[in-house]
Amino acid sequence: MRAKEDLTDNDRTAILQQLLARVQTSPSPLVLNEARFAESGTELQSTCPTSFARASLSAEGKKFVLAGTSSRNLKLDSVAAHLKLVPKARRTTFRSIATAMSKPQSALHDYYRRGIFVKYSSTIKPALTDSNKAVQLNMMDCVHVDEKWFFATRVHKSYYLAPDEAPPHRTVKSKTFITKVMFLSAVA
Repeated sequence: MRAKEDLTDNDRTAILQQLLARVQTSPSPLVLNEARFAESGTELQSTCPTSFARASLSAEGKKFVLAGTSSRNLKLDSVAAHLKLVPKARRTTFRSIATAMSKPQSALHDYYRRGIFVKYSSTIKPALTDSNKAVQLNMMDCVHVDEKWFFATRVHKSYYLAPDEAPPHRTVKSKTFITKVMFLSAVA
């Protein structure tokens, strides 16, 4: 079965004029003769009732929506404002944002795809002086062996921000100056 094409405004107007002319002579406008509409090229059983319903709704001031053209209603207006209320430290993953905003992760992914908020990757930049750089060059002959460290922050961190929001500026002397904790354990 072929897909039906949408009617033009002129076709709809012609059908409505024929229907309204029949309203005066017939008690029900939907009880019509198929042969009279066959010459206009419209399919009576589906097109005429739909056109009449659309005209009735537009006369009442309501909007008639074509089937298949409506989508899920996402409330987009306050999402960016609600995202700004969440601290940036909690905006690193969809899961933490979903928990903070009390929204499902799937809805957040839809907002992200629509551009309501954007992803920004923040990398720590070194703030070294010339004397620090000279000391680093002198350390090239040393070998350091470290244990397992846990850092307070990561060198590379992603945040989800509203489009008009400034990305966070994170600097430390170098990435070796990030606050760190080492756990020592002994197994006997």
